[in-house]
Amino acid sequence: MQAWVEAAKKRSLLMNKFKSDLFWIGNWISTGHKAIIIYLLGIGIYTTLGFLWGINAPTSIACSKIQSACYFWRWDKTRVVLPEQAKQLIEEYEKNKVKTKIKPSRRLKRK
Repeated sequence: MQAWVEAAKKRSLLMNKFKSDLFWIGNWISTGHKAIIIYLLGIGIYTTLGFLWGINAPTSIACSKIQSACYFWRWDKTRVVLPEQAKQLIEEYEKNKVKTKIKPSRRLKRK
């Protein structure tokens, strides 16, 4: 029973220390220039992550040249379409494009 009471006191002291530290951090952030630095750092991180997601989210993307930032930031460089490849891809698409005939609907057949 004594050990349980001591463990409860220790947990209580740790919880009070945690609360004290949490309030100290909150006070430190909310005062002065430190808050501005943390705010700007957060904006910078989220902007960078958004930029990287925007570049890498499309399955394929066209870049002007290999030395461009578009090509540099792309993780899967095999899916980047360069200007030299664009004409070849269009020609392959046109050659392999299957033209399907539109079947008339049943309503039109009845008339």
